[in-house]
This record gives sequence, structure tokens and C-alpha cells, in this order.
Amino acid sequence: MKSPMLLNASFFFFFVLLATTLPSTRAKNAFDTDGNPIISGQSYYIIPVNTNSGGGPTLSQTGDDTCPLTVVQDADTSSTGLPARLTDYEAIYHVEEDALTRIAFIGNGISSCAPSAALWAQVGKYVKIVDTYSEIYYGFRFLRYSSSPYTYYMTACFDPMLNCSPVITNNGTLVVSNSGDPWVVKFKRAYKSSESDSWSIV
Repeated sequence: MKSPMLLNASFFFFFVLLATTLPSTRAKNAFDTDGNPIISGQSYYIIPVNTNSGGGPTLSQTGDDTCPLTVVQDADTSSTGLPARLTDYEAIYHVEEDALTRIAFIGNGISSCAPSAALWAQVGKYVKIVDTYSEIYYGFRFLRYSSSPYTYYMTACFDPMLNCSPVITNNGTLVVSNSGDPWVVKFKRAYKSSESDSWSIV
């Protein structure tokens, strides 16, 4: 009969072996254009890789909107668009690939008639801003697009089971669709000037 010490040692080495052979489920950090992990709660410019349809995201009044609520690409292809705060749903320090993330516009480019929270949400097929999330407004995920460094495409998730569809651009308007090329972006850190209420890239 084996001694208790030998049995304990056997169990210890079994669990060490199990821990080293099982695949890791830990997600990878998403990175900004400087190669730094995206920090949850900080602000970034969302820079489209392909500027054929416009520059960075801003707001426009479309359809039945009574205010600029629809997320579109700026007509100026060189524009960085409005800065956005990226917040991980789990409130961890970094935003991770394939994890639910809240996006909210910040700064002076938001009309006074728009929802103050300026949270991105899928409304119908469009990406619009809302004041608060409900059961039909969940968030977005960033997935690595290719081997290109720090390049991602975005999916909109409309339930907690991560049923998500790609965000694409339709003549500069962001829509959620399973057909069409995904909207491929990079994230550039935005910094607020200490002397004014303006934002810039440093």
C-alpha cells in the first residue's frame, strides 16, 4: 500500500501535468497603434484601415432621426472622427480580443440633443447612440482581422450569449450585416488637452 506522502505527491504531479497540457482559455489583449494594450475606460480614436468610405466615425442625422444619432464615417477621409471611450464589460484593466466591450463617444462633437451617454448600440440594422443599455443593447467585440499588427474588425452583439454579427460600412454608414466586407479598424490613443476641452493624438 502506498504511503499518504506518495499518494499526495502523485496527485500533485497529476494536476501540474493537467494544468500544463490543457489549452488556455484566457483571451488576448487588444492593442492600440503604438503596440500598447487598450486600457479599459480610456479614450481612443477608431481609425478605419480603408478610407474609401470616409474617415473616423462621427454622428449624422439619417432616416427618422430627430437628432444626429447614427454612427457614420466622417466625409473627410483624413479625419480621425470623434474620440470614443472603450470599456470592458468585466471591468478588467485591459480590453481583450473577442470580449464584450462598451463604446461611447465623448467630447464636443456630440449634439446637445443627443443622448448624453452616447453609447453605441445596434438599433435595427444601424449603429446608433443610446442613453443606456437595455436587454437588446449589449455591446461590441473586437476580433483580429489578419496578421497585420493591431488590426481588428468589429461585431455587434445583441444578446448575452454572444450572438454577434459583423459591422460593415454602407456608403459610409455603419450597419450590422452578415454580408459584405467587415469594417476593419485600428485604435489610436486620444489625449485630452489640459488647457482646453479638445482631444488630440499625441
